[in-house]
Amino acid sequence: MQVLKVQQPNIYKNYGVRNTVTFGQMEPDSFERRFYYDAVDSVELTPNARLKSISFKEGTNIDKALGSLAYTKNRYLEKLLVGRLHPPDELQAMHRDIIQIEDVKNFKIKSLLSMGCTALVFETADGRILKVSPYDHFPDGRKPDDFDLPAFSGKSGYTHYYLQEKVSQENLSQSELREFVESIEKRGYYLHDYTIKKVDSGNVIEAAEEINPAQFGRAKNGKIYLIDPECATLSECKSMLGGLGKKLKRFFR
Repeated sequence: MQVLKVQQPNIYKNYGVRNTVTFGQMEPDSFERRFYYDAVDSVELTPNARLKSISFKEGTNIDKALGSLAYTKNRYLEKLLVGRLHPPDELQAMHRDIIQIEDVKNFKIKSLLSMGCTALVFETADGRILKVSPYDHFPDGRKPDDFDLPAFSGKSGYTHYYLQEKVSQENLSQSELREFVESIEKRGYYLHDYTIKKVDSGNVIEAAEEINPAQFGRAKNGKIYLIDPECATLSECKSMLGGLGKKLKRFFR
């Protein structure tokens, strides 16, 4: 796991001031150019050099955090974001929408904790989760159910946002996850993308007997919730076009 630290000697008040930022051990031309100041403090990569998370400078709000990603002049950071299927035009559209929401735009943001192909998952300074996405996280128009993690949600323009409790993913046993999954299926839902994926001879294989705890979490009330609503679709509405399919369709239309 590699963390790339921004050395920032001065504190600037706006994007209009230029400064020099260097990350260690990057490709030769990644950070040689000067670019407009942003709120990024450090970038964490996965073992295969994909973007895992981003930490922001203290006091950064969602306006500055999302704006720093959407309008970055840092070619390498832009490349990392595109590699996770989040190109500048999408980020800029979400930023334009988010800054229209008075109750949301000033949320203080600690980090971009994770991301999928359709959503950005920010951690707020007070320890909550703010998900931002150009898509409704509830597939095929289904309504939130008891197994979904409760959220304060809304929409601005084409951008959906969800403010939720940050749940724990520690000490989730396979037996209780399996029981939880079965309880969802008994309610008429089809679940997908919730098992551990393994690679064999270049092919991705789902090990159906091993549930991926990353899609679930335990809230402070002790209850387990599904934290990725896209995993559950009503059986009669089951569609082959999942989150990645929707994203690729937008990319190539």
